[in-house]
Amino acid sequence: MAKTISPKAGSLDLVFEEGAGFTLVITKRDENKLALDLSGYTARLSAKKGLSSATVEVDLTTENGSITLGTAENNITITVTAATIAAYTWDRVIYNLYLTPLGEEPEKELTGTISMVQGT
Repeated sequence: MAKTISPKAGSLDLVFEEGAGFTLVITKRDENKLALDLSGYTARLSAKKGLSSATVEVDLTTENGSITLGTAENNITITVTAATIAAYTWDRVIYNLYLTPLGEEPEKELTGTISMVQGT
């Protein structure tokens, strides 16, 4: 799945299928609709069962290798293996995806839900 996001945070609901891996490729664009140079950025997608929940159910980051930031195409690639998806025990969670420029505060880029569906 591919998605383009603008300078303001967007919304996108995701679906994980049991028994399958998941990949999402996002292109972050600036106010001139040019692909943003992601050099020096980090990224984090975290999800909880509810807004008031303290437990993080999904934690995908550039640090743990679940998110990669392309330097040539300036893409954000989120990858979740089938084994990781199999370990999840929830049906639906709410997520936020943040990009953090070097030395700055995190910026919310995407928000939405992740739903788990049975494989075919």
